[in-house]
Amino acid sequence: MDVFGERCEARREQLGLSQAEVARRAGLDPTQLNHYVRGRHDPPLHGIVRICRVLDLTPGQLLGTEPMPLLPDRDHPRAARLEELQHEARLLDDEQLAVAVRLLRALRQ
Repeated sequence: MDVFGERCEARREQLGLSQAEVARRAGLDPTQLNHYVRGRHDPPLHGIVRICRVLDLTPGQLLGTEPMPLLPDRDHPRAARLEELQHEARLLDDEQLAVAVRLLRALRQ
């Protein structure tokens, strides 16, 4: 298994998803995803992008050129909210993210 496969499986397990569920959410055939993970076939760019969306990763994180993000402890009472916040923050552009940070700081005070 190559870096793609190892990271795909590690993140899938972190998120508590089956390989079949990742494939379904990414619009891929489960056998096709299994071949990508096992290194039998290289995924096309559109497949990588779809898998990244499901696993909440960047292509660089999935392909090993960027570090993997840390997930909060799932047993922590606020883990789900922290994950949700992290996911939403990734969808913002730089300007929106700066506003969100200012808002969070204001809420904290």
